[in-house]
Amino acid sequence: MPKDTFIQLPQDKQVRVLGAATQIFASAGFDRADVARIAQAAGVAKGSIYNYFETKDDLYLYVCQVGLKAFRDQVYGTMEPGGDIFLMVAHMFQAGARFAKENPDTVRLYLNLSSAGMDRFAEAIAPEMESFFADRFKALLGESARRGLIRPGIDVSMTAFLINNLFMTLVVAPVSRHHRIRLRAYWPEEEKAMDDDRGDDDRIRRAVGLIHNFLKP
Repeated sequence: MPKDTFIQLPQDKQVRVLGAATQIFASAGFDRADVARIAQAAGVAKGSIYNYFETKDDLYLYVCQVGLKAFRDQVYGTMEPGGDIFLMVAHMFQAGARFAKENPDTVRLYLNLSSAGMDRFAEAIAPEMESFFADRFKALLGESARRGLIRPGIDVSMTAFLINNLFMTLVVAPVSRHHRIRLRAYWPEEEKAMDDDRGDDDRIRRAVGLIHNFLKP
């Protein structure tokens, strides 16, 4: 996706360009993000961006791919069919929440892929990202069922889908006002703690416990 001129840049300069692009694409959205503003934030000339990437689309795709790969590696990278599913579920939620708090703009980029007008980017990025989790978690569930570690007769695909959706809702909540409002609808008594890390950690703990109780034989 990037040109050789970008690959040959010093590592710190690559990080500056990608960091600036991530922040501006996440806050402004693709259409309103200005390449000149990205260049200014990165401390490079506007023309330099087009020396590094053929188009704004290419820059956006690469930023998404780098960020989502980091998310995928941190959250799902250790998922293997023969692993302990209960430890893996706990790790996935805890690591995902930690990544979202440390890299909120990367999570916002992922959320932006579902926006109107973003179909071409979703088609380029989402299939690999989504299948990475789906394939591994379904394999983990299937192997755990064969070993008698989880309840028999479980619907592997539906269970993987529901766990991933609960994961995404709780993990993105700290960086999405919309998802914060969704949580308040279900836990109005916790509104004062809704923006408190302790409240987020408690909901993660409860979600993991709920999943564990569902999966146990």
